[in-house]
Amino acid sequence: MTTQQENWIESKLKAYLEELQNKDVDYIENKVQGALEEAEEKERERLDDLNAQEKLSLHGAAYEAHIKKFLEDKEKELYDYFKAECDKENDRLVSEYRAELESEVEG
Repeated sequence: MTTQQENWIESKLKAYLEELQNKDVDYIENKVQGALEEAEEKERERLDDLNAQEKLSLHGAAYEAHIKKFLEDKEKELYDYFKAECDKENDRLVSEYRAELESEVEG
């Protein structure tokens, strides 16, 4: 394979990966938002249960500060999880596309 062909393949792969990553942005945002809402609901239920059992005494501003910190941490965790999921899938797709392009160049 010539350098020109390799460069052509690399430019096609770069554009394809960029397209995949642009699509991932909306997917990740939607997945994180949905999972974050669920996580918030569960955390509020957990805190309410602990408060009701008098194993915890978080109310008012302290309660909301805990929820805010919980959501910040959870959002990063969820983002990292869904981003890694997308990156893994993108690696697979780019690898398949590379094989197609190499076959096209060789054939």
